[in-house]
Amino acid sequence: MYEQQWNWSIPGYANEVYKVLASGDDMYDVIYVPINAQPSIITEGRLYNLENIRTLQLEKDWWDNSINNGYRIADNLYFASGSLMLQSFDSAWAIFFNQKLINEYRLDNPYDLVRNDGWTLDVLMSTCRSVANVNSSPSFEWGTGDGDQLYGISAHPNLPDKLIYASGERYVKEDSDGKFYFAAADSERFINVATKLMDFLSYEGNLRASSEELGKDGAGYMYPFVNDRAVFLGAEIKTGRFLKQKGYETEYGIVPLPKYDANQKEYYTPIVENLLVFTVPTTCKNPEEIGTVIDAMTYLGYTDVLPEYYNQTLFRGLNNDEDREMLDIISNSRGVDIAYFYGWNPDLAWKIGNSIFSGQPDFSSSIAAEKESIALKIEDWVSQLGKLSK
Repeated sequence: MYEQQWNWSIPGYANEVYKVLASGDDMYDVIYVPINAQPSIITEGRLYNLENIRTLQLEKDWWDNSINNGYRIADNLYFASGSLMLQSFDSAWAIFFNQKLINEYRLDNPYDLVRNDGWTLDVLMSTCRSVANVNSSPSFEWGTGDGDQLYGISAHPNLPDKLIYASGERYVKEDSDGKFYFAAADSERFINVATKLMDFLSYEGNLRASSEELGKDGAGYMYPFVNDRAVFLGAEIKTGRFLKQKGYETEYGIVPLPKYDANQKEYYTPIVENLLVFTVPTTCKNPEEIGTVIDAMTYLGYTDVLPEYYNQTLFRGLNNDEDREMLDIISNSRGVDIAYFYGWNPDLAWKIGNSIFSGQPDFSSSIAAEKESIALKIEDWVSQLGKLSK
């Protein structure tokens, strides 16, 4: 969305940042950069370990601790997220629901399901199946039949990845000794989650939409939802503000991505992997002074900007208290799978997502094929960081 709006490329920006840092130019004291697009700036020693900048109060509430804890490797933190840059909230994933369709088909109130610990993947699946194509259109294929098919959910291409995270699974985890390992390689639960998502998203009554926002002909992921042809939409929080700016009058609300089952104790909310994060280049001559300034600005973002952001993000036609309650749950449950940010699993994640949508249960073979490669990437990365800390 940002790239289309401002004709701006995230990889292109990351490459320009790399060129500046590699040249030794000290023109920037702070840079917000998408680490996943250029992770070598860490292993090449071009960023300060933020834990060594004493004026940064990284444990305070104005820093996104649930996210930053996921970034750490061996007590090293080279980039961080906080309330100065609200993209970490803007890019949090959620489930939008169409209030008109919820009322029309007398479906359970999603807010109540969340409050009563009943908002699970099974509930979302069964609700989608119960309403899909109630008007008996001859085909679920977008653009065929009489053009009024009703879908359970309009699914962005990245939705499988996000639901895997929301179910509590990670590609890479940290063991009790602080060592990272390829967790998906030996996880029966990961396979079970992927299989259930395949049963859900490969069902023809759920639309595999394009990544375009409102493209009618290409089934842009927002289009069916705002035209009352999908009950649910999986998307980033910023989608709500985008639709309001476009003048859509659809009554909708948001809830967190569902838990895998009733045994899951908490919600997990993923954010985008190309998040712009705070870094201090090693060319900065006064890191402690910069730490003081950025920490103060991040504090003000938390106290002054974030409340107004809530007001701008709340959705028309719904109870503000309920929306705010859900936004709090989403905000407090944000986190990351470190594999995405350090570029350890892009090929595998793409394969798993494609298999989920296409109904091909080849998850075990895909994971096995990548097992050695991902393990080597992790080992090499940790080794290079170890050299930096000596």
